[in-house]
Amino acid sequence: MRRSLTALALLVPTFSVAAGVKDPLYGQVMFGELKLNDNNVTITTDDDVYEGEIPDSIPYLGAAAQVIWKDDVIGYGWEGGGFFSWYNRSTSFYASSGGSGTTVRIKVDNSFWAIETFMGLYGSFKPMDSLRFYVGAGPLFLFATTKIDDAQPDEPQPLSGSSIVIDVDDYHSDFTIGGYARAGFEFRLPNNYWVGASVRHMQADLDMGKTLGDFDIDGEVYYMTVTKKL
Repeated sequence: MRRSLTALALLVPTFSVAAGVKDPLYGQVMFGELKLNDNNVTITTDDDVYEGEIPDSIPYLGAAAQVIWKDDVIGYGWEGGGFFSWYNRSTSFYASSGGSGTTVRIKVDNSFWAIETFMGLYGSFKPMDSLRFYVGAGPLFLFATTKIDDAQPDEPQPLSGSSIVIDVDDYHSDFTIGGYARAGFEFRLPNNYWVGASVRHMQADLDMGKTLGDFDIDGEVYYMTVTKKL
């Protein structure tokens, strides 16, 4: 908890100053993971399409500021912030080779990380001073990169002319625009701190070339929040 509050004290004021915010705000630190609705990835090489699966959950850490325009029983304002996510695991790609039906499979060790920023509007409801519900939505901007550390074919080996090309020891990056919507609740603690939980739906498309391939980020981020009203 102490580390969380320290991170909040550092990240939220930095974001607010950078954005030129002078109004009161709720500053949040968020800890959770992204649950993908579809974790399939594809790599297209020549006439072959190789399919694989990435992990269906990815760690997500972030910070946000909800700039207050009104903070009564019904409140509203605008919000913005950012997330960081990553994973470092193996991904297996497979396809039918040529016309023989031979299955080609290749195992890829990769490192993936992404940085997201977002901005939108939010609304809140306080049925009592110690309880707050909120919703928010808007666009998001996502930058992601992957690096392939190793790629090993599994038996049987690809037939001639049907081998998959993996860019080993190379980086691939992509920038994409998507959208998000979230909802959460918080309980008030002493000294204007709040703790709670939230769910956030996000959607964006990524093309990581011949490292991790094409995949859709379409899922929910479930996270815990630590908030300070500043």
